[in-house]
Amino acid sequence: MHKKLSKVLILTFIFIFSFGISIVSAGGSREKTTVQEKEEQWMTIIDARGQEVKIKKPVERIATFPIPHPHIIVSIDGSAERIVGTHPMTKSAAKASILGKIAPNLLNAETGYLDGFKLNVEELLKVNPDVFFTDKVLEGMEKLEESGVPTIYLDLVQEEVSYRDGKDLTYSPKGTMASWIAITSAVLEKSEGKSTEIIKLWNDTENEINSKTAHIPFNERPKVLIFFKVKQMMVASKGTFGHYWIASTCAINAAEELKSKHCAFLKLGSFEEILKWNPDIVYITNFDATMP
Repeated sequence: MHKKLSKVLILTFIFIFSFGISIVSAGGSREKTTVQEKEEQWMTIIDARGQEVKIKKPVERIATFPIPHPHIIVSIDGSAERIVGTHPMTKSAAKASILGKIAPNLLNAETGYLDGFKLNVEELLKVNPDVFFTDKVLEGMEKLEESGVPTIYLDLVQEEVSYRDGKDLTYSPKGTMASWIAITSAVLEKSEGKSTEIIKLWNDTENEINSKTAHIPFNERPKVLIFFKVKQMMVASKGTFGHYWIASTCAINAAEELKSKHCAFLKLGSFEEILKWNPDIVYITNFDATMP
C-alpha cells in the first residue's frame, strides 16, 4: 500500500514538475510574443504636412472630416465597416447616391462631432476613433492634440488645366484623389495597387474624351454650370474641382467670371446671375436633394 502510494506521489510530482516547466516555458514564450506584438502594434504614417504620425494598428475605427474621403476608404477597403464618423454632408450625399447602397454602414456613421468647419472634440472622443482625418485646420482642433487621437492631414492638390487659349490653375480631383488614396492605403495597410488602377482608368478616360473633342473650337463648346447646392446657390466657379471637370470634358464654365478660394464651390446671391450666364447644361451634385 505504502509502495503504491509512494509511486503515485512520485508520478504526481513528476507530472506537476514537468507541467510547471511547460508553464514556465510557455510563459516565457508568451512574454516574448507579447513584447514582439507590442513592437508591431504601431505604424508611422507621413501625412500631407510631412509630419510623422504614430497610429496603433490595426486601425478599426476611422473618423473623418473631408466630405469626399469616405468614398476613397470604401474604394480601397471594399466597405464602410471601419468608418465610425463622417461629415453630415457625406452622409446626406451617400443617401442620395449609389454609395449608400454599396456601403450601407456609412449611413450609420456618427456626424455629431462636426458642424460645418467646426470640430467638437468631446463628441469626437465619444466615437472612440483610432485615427482622425482632415484636410484643413478646423475650428476647435487646438483641443485635439491634447486628446491623443492621431490626426492625419490630407492635402488638396492644384493642377493646371487647358482652358480657352491658356492654362487655369484649379483644384484637381485627380491629383487630390491620388494623394488621398496613397496615404489612406498606408493607414488601412492596403496595397497601392488600387490607386494605380484608378488613376490609369482616369487617364485613359481623359485621353479618350480629349481625342474626340479637342478639335471643337472653344466658342462652339457647350456652356456648363455645376450646382453644388441649389437652394444655397453654391456653384462651381473657376478654381474649383468642378472647373476641372468642365475643362477636362471640353466645355465652358458658365461661372468662369467668378473665382473661388474654396475647392468645391462659390456662394452666389441670386438666380439672376445664372439667367445672365444662360448655361446649356446644368449639373446638380448628390450633395443636394433637388432633382432636375
